[in-house]
Amino acid sequence: MKILVFLALFCVISNDIAAQKNDWYWADGRGKCDIDTTKYKTIDSFKDYYGDQGLAVSVNTTVGLVYYIPLTHQPIAVLASSKSEYDQALSEFSKEKYTYYFPFEYDFKNLQKLNYDKEKIVKLLGEPISTVDDEGVYERLYYHKFYIQFIKSGLGNSYLDKFVRLKFDGARKNSLGITDFGINLSDLDDDYVTGFRATYWNFSKKKIKYIYTTITALNAVDDVIQRKTLTSIGPIEPEDAGSYSFDKAFFSKLIESIRISQLKIQYFDGTTKILVNPTLKASYIEVD
Repeated sequence: MKILVFLALFCVISNDIAAQKNDWYWADGRGKCDIDTTKYKTIDSFKDYYGDQGLAVSVNTTVGLVYYIPLTHQPIAVLASSKSEYDQALSEFSKEKYTYYFPFEYDFKNLQKLNYDKEKIVKLLGEPISTVDDEGVYERLYYHKFYIQFIKSGLGNSYLDKFVRLKFDGARKNSLGITDFGINLSDLDDDYVTGFRATYWNFSKKKIKYIYTTITALNAVDDVIQRKTLTSIGPIEPEDAGSYSFDKAFFSKLIESIRISQLKIQYFDGTTKILVNPTLKASYIEVD
């Protein structure tokens, strides 16, 4: 029902704006776009001009339309009849909440319909902060507020599978975030070999040199089986992330789960920071 209402609203506002004398303005303040209005004269033609059909259009302003990069809510251009209406439309757009279900979900489904592969997604959204690749199964592209996942279907092909919104507030306060944490199953056909993987996000203002991760392996009733400290080598720049995988962390057939007991972060300036529970729990980036 929401999507039907959205489409109906889009048609009404689009027709109303189309009847006016409009210009395209860049959203970054560069002024009017250098567009041949005789060639690109339809409401949706900015996508053709920009060269990417994946752009989204917001109609939730009282004046003008705002073209933006989907999933990121980053405005690209505004279609308005004057500079003052451009300013008003951009102001209203910036205050609009970009929610999980709508229009975020609507924009994602549109990208799925366009059959965008990884190359096209990166061209549209920009380079991800981090990439996690489970060979032969899936690939995740992590951005500041979400990740998107591609499912690999063989012969080098993949398809856009899902998006997951992320909450970074607690991790930012802690200067470090943890995602994609878990058991990394060994490629070896051996039940005794258990690996570990994790992605670390550096939310401090200093460059990380090493991360020493003390992990504890547990059995099915949470008894401690083994404990080990693994070294992840940087550098991890501020506002960047690093993904690490250890294929042979433990050797036991009884291991059912792994938890992080302690994190020691060493920065390039020689200072260190140690995280243990309950502070450590705040570093796990929550899923919305």
